[in-house]
Amino acid sequence: MIFETRYYKSKDKLLTEKSIDKNNRELFEKFFDWEEEKLKRQNGLPKLDESSYKTLCGYINMLRNVNLWFNNKAWNELTEKDIKHVYND
Repeated sequence: MIFETRYYKSKDKLLTEKSIDKNNRELFEKFFDWEEEKLKRQNGLPKLDESSYKTLCGYINMLRNVNLWFNNKAWNELTEKDIKHVYND
């Protein structure tokens, strides 16, 4: 129950945070919808379990970090130069 509560609270905060580009928030929402279904399907679960929520919490942190690396630029507008800059930095 700990990770379930943490996941939904963190997910809601991430998806409503105005400092994050709107396009990125929409992309993140689609990602989490897809990932939740994938985890249930892969593990044969009718409902996500605590280890699945722990995995999803990790994804929230990763998305926040990557978004910061790209200075909150819309991911669909990233250029090869932007990606190389982050990669080589």
